[in-house]
Amino acid sequence: MASLQILQYNHGRFLLISSSNPYIIFKFNKGIANTVDFPERLQPKIASRIGNSRLTYKPYSSIQIEEIIRERISSLNDVFTIQAVTFVSKKIAAFSSDIRRTLNVCRKAVEILQQEMMNDQDSNYNFKKIDIDQIRASYDLLYSSAYMECLKNFSLFQKLLIISLALETKNQDCGRVSFLKVIIIN
Repeated sequence: MASLQILQYNHGRFLLISSSNPYIIFKFNKGIANTVDFPERLQPKIASRIGNSRLTYKPYSSIQIEEIIRERISSLNDVFTIQAVTFVSKKIAAFSSDIRRTLNVCRKAVEILQQEMMNDQDSNYNFKKIDIDQIRASYDLLYSSAYMECLKNFSLFQKLLIISLALETKNQDCGRVSFLKVIIIN
């Protein structure tokens, strides 16, 4: 058993002690996880102690994300354009609805704009607002993987070969696949 699971198991024992303080039981008997299958990942011995009650939160809508971002940047006087805030909220809401991601994208967009202004050769530092271009660039920098960029440049044959290897690996339920099995057509 992993040390974290032993800790969870021992805290679950508080339920069996009738003289325990209920506040302590409540405090230690709850867990917060970002995954839906958290109870299934635990060993049965630990899961039975913790219980199987779940509280699932709905993901934020793009309107809610936009309101949160507007509230967070309200102290900054017009740094973001309205279109940029709307774009980032809809972009994040479409995939994950994670506020942390949204704030990371906005932070990176500020850094990109700062870099652009420093590289600008004009001597009069004109203030620019963050627009959709900086938001798109920051999102791509933060969340585009090198593997996906590589796959985009593959030929059709290379893509089909990778798909074939993945399907063959899945069908054989093992980590190895004979390259000849994929290439040779029966």
